[in-house]
Amino acid sequence: MTDRRRQTGNQFVMIWLNFFGLLGILLFSGCRSTPPDPPPPVSQWFDTGTFRVEVVDASQPRDVRSTGCRFLLGGWIRSLVPQGAETSILRARSTHWRLPAYGCPFEFYPTLELDPGELPGHSTRIQIGVGVVREHGAGRFETRPVELFPWQTSVESSGGTTRIVCQQNSGDHDGYSYELTVTLTLRPGDSPAKYEFTLANTGRRRIDTELYAHPFFDIAPGFNESWFQLPGKARESIAAAGESTESIRSGTSIAAGNFSPLCNSVTLQCTPAMDRAVFWKHPKKFFSLEPFRHFSVAPGESRSWRCSLEVSR
Repeated sequence: MTDRRRQTGNQFVMIWLNFFGLLGILLFSGCRSTPPDPPPPVSQWFDTGTFRVEVVDASQPRDVRSTGCRFLLGGWIRSLVPQGAETSILRARSTHWRLPAYGCPFEFYPTLELDPGELPGHSTRIQIGVGVVREHGAGRFETRPVELFPWQTSVESSGGTTRIVCQQNSGDHDGYSYELTVTLTLRPGDSPAKYEFTLANTGRRRIDTELYAHPFFDIAPGFNESWFQLPGKARESIAAAGESTESIRSGTSIAAGNFSPLCNSVTLQCTPAMDRAVFWKHPKKFFSLEPFRHFSVAPGESRSWRCSLEVSR
């Protein structure tokens, strides 16, 4: 009897050891797994005859899981695919698993503070082109929506050219109020995307901020002679560059080349001229060209900026 009880007890212990061993394997595997990408945004495809262009649909309610609380929905291009190709010149996959960043978005920054919060890093503010957001102590990229401002959009197409007009009205928030219009024109040829931004101050307080482009480009394997050029500077090697390079010279263009088999070079042309420009590189083989334009808009006034994406194939 004693031997049988001992045998039963040993079997019971082995069952529990196997159970906890399996549980540990599952937990360890889960910790090592790659986090999932954000869900794709709701988007529309347009064909210019030269490129197929995927544009985030700003008329749909913002899903912060796929578009975050940072970039303008209006005019956000996710993919730019040359005719005959299967992949995009722009990086269509998010650069971060939790903070959506892909394609060619634009951002207004600094934001308009409404409440500094009781603790540092917990302010409530207006993110122009997004809505009212609140920090939660994890940096400016980590915000949560308080109120998301909707967009009104219209689309017109003729002869291969498509014109998308997106408008947003913030309403009054502690004296801040604006109307933002983004016009994205898609057309055949080597200048597939032209943007025009108009910010009208309809409130009682001055708006001081910057608008900048943040397009993401992948560097294809084997393209070790890739280069970039900022205003007032000579061409520089992408491979040899640090994480960030800035030019405070005013200029109308910023460019990069020899980084992809899909094109020879890309250029962002700006009117009026950009006030400064930044080249930014991520260790995982993608980069961004960032032209900046200062917007200082008094109540009752408006400011505009035009920016085009040109592709040499």
